[in-house]
Amino acid sequence: LQMLLDGKEVNERVYFHLGMLAMDEKNFTLAEKWFRKAVEIRSDFRSALFNLALLLSEARRPNDALPYLMQLREVRVKLPHNV
Repeated sequence: LQMLLDGKEVNERVYFHLGMLAMDEKNFTLAEKWFRKAVEIRSDFRSALFNLALLLSEARRPNDALPYLMQLREVRVKLPHNV
């Protein structure tokens, strides 16, 4: 993943997976950083939005989690009905 970060074009999924690895290591500050970066690149990235909101909620920061939950809801509303 570090090699991918060193590249010119970084995919939001790289940041998402770095966030997941940081969560596995219980490094929640770093996980938050990576999830935010993934959402910054792609604002409709549902997995990153969900995990960031969950992380913030579990850190007892519901006011910080709320915008991401609202964004996730908006993404969900835009999905086709058969998904």
